[in-house]
Amino acid sequence: MTENKIAKSILEELDAPVRSFRLYAIEKIIRESNSPEIIDLLKKRKSVEDDSECLVMLEHAIAIICERIKGSDITENLSDKDFLEKFYQAENNEKLLLLSSLKTNRVKSLAEIALKLLNPDGDMSINLAVVRTFGNFFPNAFLKDLLLYLRCNHLFMRLAVLELLVSKAPDVLKRDLPRFLIHQDPRIRSLAIRGLAQIDLEEALRHLELLLETSDPNVVIAALQISLFLPFDRVKPIFLKTLSLAQDPDILSRIGIFIENNPDLEVPFRIWELLEKTSGTKREILQEILQNSCRNIEKAQILGNDYQKYFETLKKWIKKRGAVQWVRELISSLDNEEIEFIKENFQINEKLKNLLLRETLQEALKWSISSKASSAIQDFLLSKDIDSEPQEKVEKSEGNIQKNAEENFTNKTSEASSETEPRRTGSFEIDFPELVHEEKIRNIAGLSADLFKKHKAFLQKISLDKHEHSDIHAIILKTAKRFEDNGYVDCARQNFKSRTPQLAQAAVEYLGEFDFDWFFPFLGSILQSENIRIKSAAIKVLTKVDLKQSISAIRTMLFKQNQESAEKALACLIHFDFIAVRQLLFEFIKNCTSDKLFEAALFFFKANPDPENLFLLAQLEKKLLINNQITFSQTIVQTRRENFEFLKSTQQIPSINWENSESSLKMRLLEDEESKRKTPAPYSVKALTKEAPETDFSQYIKQAASEIYYLAADSFSKYPKFSFGSILIIAAMYFYAITPASITPAQKTIGSQVFSSLLTTEGNVVQSETGGIILNAQDGKTYLLQPAAGTLFAKYNPGTKIKVNCVPFRITENGSIRAQCINLNVIK
Repeated sequence: MTENKIAKSILEELDAPVRSFRLYAIEKIIRESNSPEIIDLLKKRKSVEDDSECLVMLEHAIAIICERIKGSDITENLSDKDFLEKFYQAENNEKLLLLSSLKTNRVKSLAEIALKLLNPDGDMSINLAVVRTFGNFFPNAFLKDLLLYLRCNHLFMRLAVLELLVSKAPDVLKRDLPRFLIHQDPRIRSLAIRGLAQIDLEEALRHLELLLETSDPNVVIAALQISLFLPFDRVKPIFLKTLSLAQDPDILSRIGIFIENNPDLEVPFRIWELLEKTSGTKREILQEILQNSCRNIEKAQILGNDYQKYFETLKKWIKKRGAVQWVRELISSLDNEEIEFIKENFQINEKLKNLLLRETLQEALKWSISSKASSAIQDFLLSKDIDSEPQEKVEKSEGNIQKNAEENFTNKTSEASSETEPRRTGSFEIDFPELVHEEKIRNIAGLSADLFKKHKAFLQKISLDKHEHSDIHAIILKTAKRFEDNGYVDCARQNFKSRTPQLAQAAVEYLGEFDFDWFFPFLGSILQSENIRIKSAAIKVLTKVDLKQSISAIRTMLFKQNQESAEKALACLIHFDFIAVRQLLFEFIKNCTSDKLFEAALFFFKANPDPENLFLLAQLEKKLLINNQITFSQTIVQTRRENFEFLKSTQQIPSINWENSESSLKMRLLEDEESKRKTPAPYSVKALTKEAPETDFSQYIKQAASEIYYLAADSFSKYPKFSFGSILIIAAMYFYAITPASITPAQKTIGSQVFSSLLTTEGNVVQSETGGIILNAQDGKTYLLQPAAGTLFAKYNPGTKIKVNCVPFRITENGSIRAQCINLNVIK
């Protein structure tokens, strides 16, 4: 790394928005740096720092590094006794210099008496310097004496002591871990998880996953800092799931670097699964992670001379997945749209010249599909137009994995790679009005990108012609979306509520891509549609902006105790990363009694072999046996074996035999059952969370109450005659001291996550529907408000002045703030 990059990196750490991160950065500089350039950076940060603790630490850092550069040891000729006497008599700045000048061998010799240098009633920055200097050499028997500093008023001291105890004596933290694990500061929470990992790794991993559910960049930074101390194979599934849920480029990049630098044979397979359903910036970042992961696997020589074989297996798997995905989308359309429309939209004749697609379509006849879809597939396969020109795609052996794969089976190329000129290219606009319906569809669908752009004015006119057939409007919107042309918004707005499913679906998908802010208030009502195509399109749109909400919508559909609703939900799952919905499918299959639904849900486990599947499938097998569902249980065993064999063949799991794998799973099942029978530990996720997620305010109250409890306990121990009234006064003062003057959403870059916090704002309604409100607030910002789960808004006229309490959670690409409304009042 060049000097400029190092300086930039240090400045970024010193400028971190979270105070504990800045303190951590200064601590790291004090421990590791002795460069004059660092002093300039510290002074630069000091000139803009507004936190008193950080300012104190910056001053100490500058003084210590200056002294370190001199290289003198003012303690060299002092005996241990003389050192103690000199230390007690010295002023604070001299104490810091005494400590910073100690050489390592001297630190070790003084460590046993160093606790005497600590003074709970003294300057806490001196106490910090003592802990920083001697902490790693403190005898373990002394560490318990540091616990009282976990409740001091200085964050820098609490952090230093917590980090020391976490690394050297996590057991002494058991009583304090619960309150740290729910602390609002991500650095404190992450350190608590690191300590818990040495006591109870499984529970620590659950907390880590919970920590990352906010998808806040600061939280991810904290999680990555402590993940270095956890086994990579255990944190890998958690970070892959976070990659699936996150949209923030900073989060994606940071996790990507962590994953890339831990070469792992499973990772490229999982990253590609995420790539399949993403677009835009996220797709570009995932592509880079995939390429770097493959490169690092090769560099690390994990496979010796067999890397190329692994690489070819990966490419083959990617192509097959693309074929399966294309066929599943085709089958979904066959149940809801006209055959002619499908032929043009999916370019059937052209696509089925590809041997792999034809083979996959043949396999689909054995899947659980409708008779209508089965009949149509057989007709496609028997078509003379297809058979007359059979050909197999020839893949280039060179080049990178992304290029080879995307030439064939990504969503974009599966729609666009075989463009053909319309049958009447030269006279398209003149001849179009005279064409029969099917010819019109074929001509529009067959336009190349250049010709579609050339005839834009004409196509826009047709798209707004109410006398034109709805199929024509639909194919224009679908083609415009394929070519990323945002010039058909008026057509989509006019038709997203169409009674014709294929037109409504095309309009919903188009608006979701190019006009989401306008469309947002209508999304809730569209999600209530009974038509699978429309509902699926709405959920697909929602996944791009709020994956958690879309999964929640699927959960509601899936567990409605209604087979038709469950079928629709399972059909919609093709829009989700498997890793994001795997637990949901597991819960559904566990209590499923329908053969058809069981097969449809299990298909996702069959189509997405993953090491994490093996244990879940073993749990399902046991549960189904208990329910006396023998056939289902046997099918689960077969699926697990297919997963196992594939994972073994692609070297994603150790090369063990089936019997050994089964033995390990049985042992893990027994351990899991034993764990469930135990009373949850006070530090467990189950003990610390409720069924309903806590609001930020309730977490804040809980944290404040915990702090007050310890303040009161300390006060009673020091001053037994303290009255209860005095404690109440302390509590009131404490609340006043720690309550922020105003709570506002964090300033983040456009298109990023916002750390959720309660916000009160008011303004004028721009657009209102039961499912959402667009609000122009007095602070100049635009809010896209969604109702609380299970509720709907009343309709308000544009211009209505309202006051809302809400929790922001995303800044959209145009700067609007998406937020969940907690309370709303009309201002008269």
